[in-house]
Amino acid sequence: MVNGKYISLLLLFLLCKLVSYAQPYDRQGKDFALFFAVSGYDEWTPLAGPVSNAMDIADILKNDYGFETEVVKNPTQNEILDKINEYRNKRVSENSQLMIFFSGHGSHDINDIGYFVPQDGELNDPHGQSSISYLTLDRKIDNLKFDHILVVIDACYSGSFLKNYFGTKSNFRKRVGESFIKQRQRFIKEAYYNDENLVRKTRLVYTSGGIEKTPDPSEFAKGFVEGLNNGGNKYGIITFSYLYANFLETKFPKPRVGKFGSHETGDFLFINSNIPIPLDTTQIEENMILIKGGEYKMGDLFGKEKNPQRKDERPVHDVFVGDFVISKLEVSNVDFVTFLNDISDKLDVSSEGKLKYKGHVIFDLQCTNCKVSIERISNNSGKFEVAKGFERHPIVLVSWYGAIYYCNWYSKKNGLNPVYKINQNGVVADWEVNGFRLPTEAEWEYAAKGGGKDIQFAWGNEYKPFANIADEERNNLSEDDIINYWKNYNDGYSTTSPVSTFAQGEFRINNMTGNVWEWCWDWYNASYYGRSINSQNPKNPKGPNKGNEKSLRGSSWNSAPGTQRVSKRFKASPNQCSNSIGFRMVRIN
Repeated sequence: MVNGKYISLLLLFLLCKLVSYAQPYDRQGKDFALFFAVSGYDEWTPLAGPVSNAMDIADILKNDYGFETEVVKNPTQNEILDKINEYRNKRVSENSQLMIFFSGHGSHDINDIGYFVPQDGELNDPHGQSSISYLTLDRKIDNLKFDHILVVIDACYSGSFLKNYFGTKSNFRKRVGESFIKQRQRFIKEAYYNDENLVRKTRLVYTSGGIEKTPDPSEFAKGFVEGLNNGGNKYGIITFSYLYANFLETKFPKPRVGKFGSHETGDFLFINSNIPIPLDTTQIEENMILIKGGEYKMGDLFGKEKNPQRKDERPVHDVFVGDFVISKLEVSNVDFVTFLNDISDKLDVSSEGKLKYKGHVIFDLQCTNCKVSIERISNNSGKFEVAKGFERHPIVLVSWYGAIYYCNWYSKKNGLNPVYKINQNGVVADWEVNGFRLPTEAEWEYAAKGGGKDIQFAWGNEYKPFANIADEERNNLSEDDIINYWKNYNDGYSTTSPVSTFAQGEFRINNMTGNVWEWCWDWYNASYYGRSINSQNPKNPKGPNKGNEKSLRGSSWNSAPGTQRVSKRFKASPNQCSNSIGFRMVRIN
C-alpha cells in the first residue's frame, strides 16, 4: 500500500507544475505562409527538392506555429503574380505576419539582375521576360497590407534580391547581413517574445546564397526545417536573427539576410503554439524597469498659478521616493482574464453584470453606462474569454478593488509576498514586502517624469503628441466627455491600443500618457498638496489616510489635451468601473 504522505506530496508537486505555466502567448494578429515551389519545368531541368521542401516547412508552420499555409506547386509566371495580387486584397488584422517562400531555379543577366524562374520560364531568355525579376517581386510584396513580411528565396543567384539594397557586387558580400550578424549574441540572449518586436514595420529577407548557384537538394531548406523543429527558446519563440545565426548561417553556400522596401525596425517571429510559457521571476523582471529613487518637485510646473483646473496640482512641493521597479506595460485583457478564471468559483455576478469578489465589485462585464462600448471579455458557461484581437489591449472596466486583488493574486502566483490585507473594513498595505502593488501618486509621477525631470507629458515637453489620446479620428463623437482633441494628430486607434504601443520618455515605459487612466494607491484629496508641503517627512508619501475616491493618473484614449499632463490628477470611487480606466503594477527593488 502506498503511504498517504507520499500521495499528498505527489499531488502537491503536480499542482505546482500546473500553476507554474501559462498558456502559450496569444498575441494580436494572424500568421500566413505562402509557398511558390517549382520542381517541374517546361524547359529547365527538373528539381527534386522544392515541392517536397515547401510541403515539409508548411506542415511544421501549420501544426506547430499556427500559420495559415498555402503551397502553390509548379506555378507559371502569371499564377505567381496573380496569387501575390490576391494577397494584396486579403483582409488582415494589425500585426499579422506573412512569409513568402520561393523555391526553384533562379537566374541572372549580365547586369546581375536576378530572376525567379516559374514553371513556364524559358531556358534561353537573355532579358528575363518569361521569368520574374526580383525588382518586380520586392515592389509588389512591399505594397502588401501585412505589417510584417519575410521573403525567403531558395534559388540560384537569390542574393541578387538583396544587391539592390546593399550596393555593387564588390561590397555586396561584405555589407549583407553585417547589421544582423553583429547583433547575433544580443538576439540569442534576448530571443523571447516581446511586444516591441512587432511594433515597427517589417520587410526582411533570407536568401539561400549570394550571386551564385545553390545545390539541389537544398542545404538551406534543411537548415530551415531544423530551426523550426528545434522549437525556439524556452518560450517557444524563434526570431529572424535567431534562426539565421543558429541554423542557416553555417550552410553551404552561405545564406544571406537583409531588409527591403519600407522596412523599419520590426522583427519576424515564429511562435510555437505547443510550448507553454513558464511564469518565472526572470520572465516577470523582463517586463519591469528599475527606477532609481530621488527627490523631485511634484505637481504642475508649467501652468498659471491661479488656473482653477490645476488647483489640486499645487502647490508644487519637494518629494523623495525610494527605488522601485515599474511594469513597462499596463495589465492586459489576457492577464486579467487568467486571474478571473482562476477565481471564477468564488465570484458573484449581479444582474447588472458586476463581478463581486469577497464582497467588493472588481469588474463590470456589461458596462451599461459606457457611452463608447469596448466590451471585450465574455463569460461563456463560467469561463472568461477575451475577444479575438484584443488579448494585448489593456484591461478596462476594472475597479480599484479589482486591481488590488489582482496584485495579490499575481504576487502569490509568482512566489512573492502579497502586499495587501483586505477585509470589509478596508485595505492595509505592507510596504516592506516584495509583492506587486499599485504605485503611489508620487511614484507614478516620478516615473512619468523620467526620474523627476521638469516635463509636461510622458513623451516630453513638445506639443506634438506620441500617445493614444483624443485625436482627429474621434472629433466627430457626440459623447459629452470628449470636450477637445489634438488637432492634426491621429494615433491610429479608435479606442484603446495594445499595451506595447507608445514607449514614452527616458525609461521607454509604454502608455504612461494615454490609453487608459491608471489606478494609484492614494486616496484623492484636492487640497492634499497644501498639507503635504508642510510635512516633516516628505519621503515616499502615500496620500491621505482616508477618503471617498481613489486617485487616477495618466489620461486615456478619449482624454482631451488639457488632461494629458503628467501632473494631472483625476479620481474615481474604488468600486467604479470605466471603459477608460485600467492599471499597471510596481514593486520594491
